[in-house]
Amino acid sequence: MLLSPVVSIAFFLAAAPDCAPLSHMPGFEAQQGADAQLRDYDFHDYHQDSGSPPVRVKGRTCSSRFLLKAGTTEPPPAEIVRYYKAEMEKLGAKVLRADTCEIISVLKKSGAETWLNAKCDGGWGSVYDVIVTEVAPFKPTLTAPSAGDTKWLGHMPGYTVIMDETTEETDDDFPVSPEMPPLKVQGKRHRLAYRATARPQPSSDIETIDNYALAMQKLGWQVVYRSEKDLTARFEDGAQTWVRVQSLFGEITMDVLEEKPFQAVVPQPKKDVLKTALDQDGHVALYINFDFAKATLKPDAGPVIAQVLALMKDNLTYKLKVEGHTDNVGEAAPNQKLSEARAATVVAELVKGGIAAARLSSSGAGLTKPIADNATSEGRAKNRRVELVK
Repeated sequence: MLLSPVVSIAFFLAAAPDCAPLSHMPGFEAQQGADAQLRDYDFHDYHQDSGSPPVRVKGRTCSSRFLLKAGTTEPPPAEIVRYYKAEMEKLGAKVLRADTCEIISVLKKSGAETWLNAKCDGGWGSVYDVIVTEVAPFKPTLTAPSAGDTKWLGHMPGYTVIMDETTEETDDDFPVSPEMPPLKVQGKRHRLAYRATARPQPSSDIETIDNYALAMQKLGWQVVYRSEKDLTARFEDGAQTWVRVQSLFGEITMDVLEEKPFQAVVPQPKKDVLKTALDQDGHVALYINFDFAKATLKPDAGPVIAQVLALMKDNLTYKLKVEGHTDNVGEAAPNQKLSEARAATVVAELVKGGIAAARLSSSGAGLTKPIADNATSEGRAKNRRVELVK
């Protein structure tokens, strides 16, 4: 465990079951004789009062549970609070909350800020918890990719691979929003599982997720969902690829799914097909390839643009709006911005090809106008489109 020298002394001056600088009450012992749970980086929500949201404090965190020893008389919960109030005040900590079952204080000393919490369990005086969090910044620790890892991402220090399997054809769930059910993604999946085998304690869930999220962002991936234990991202590497990282019970699972490519709804139309659709329906969908999560056209977009140029040059009375559309992965605002930028890129290409700017306009609808079910890979592929609107 990578603790600074100062923190190491602070944590281990007390007996192993304790969370220094606090000791446990006489007549109590750590649950099942277990040592305190120490994390280099974790969080705890400190509830200062019932009328305000909790304060989330991140840093080096210690937690321990204490049970009444056999044959010892159970004290009232208020006695636990009185004991720790005296301990905290002796340290010079400022008490922020003290009631009949819980006490919270903050200790500021020598440039460090430490939050202290002791609380009885369910209103009983026979079980109580102690949590200590020393505020500290997040420090990335994810290793570089090595044998056993994917080619993009390493692993948490002290972890080793315990499962490595590939499924050629499957569908898997990928969370994308707290308000939506997970998306089904179809394709080839590579699953890795890691377990902490060479460190005293597994990394906390939030440390694991923060490490992988930072690494994904540095790679330029689109992080579309993130919680305290779960993370979803997608990117392009020849095909659109999804990655899900889960941290649970000391193990880390990573699913990498290369999404099955789906052909456009119809073959890329010729100018006469575009004209027929515009005259009949007033709009027509185009499937133009852009760089992932960008408004930069890929080289294979040229033939599609050429057909639109031919259409406009053959029909000099046409005035068209180019409207961008996305699937529903990610937040609405970035999708809206991306759809607008892609539509503007197509207009710029048409102007470059000789079409008067006055005959063209652009707009974006983001994720608001799907033409297929976003719950499937095929549906999302159909929804990622540019439309010409007459």
